[in-house]
Amino acid sequence: MADGADQMSMTIHVGGMSRMEAIPHARPLSPREKEVALLIARGYKDEEISKALYISRRRVGEIVCTIKEKWHVRSRVEIGVMVYHLGWLVFNEVRAE
Repeated sequence: MADGADQMSMTIHVGGMSRMEAIPHARPLSPREKEVALLIARGYKDEEISKALYISRRRVGEIVCTIKEKWHVRSRVEIGVMVYHLGWLVFNEVRAE
């Protein structure tokens, strides 16, 4: 992961490219997938995402799997890192526990 994170940090600032284009392995998310990714990055658990978006916990799990596949990541932490690198979230938006 460290090598991938370093590589991502270096490519994220490529001039003239969108942030998504600068991360060659990442595929765009649907609007619903983006909502889920943002809530994951903010520290929400599946049950909380389910309640916030009025969808089943099973559906949340399916969406999380789809996000992981599209972005070639293995964990919720990596989803959060991607959300941050894409500029969708700043640190002061993360929930305090």
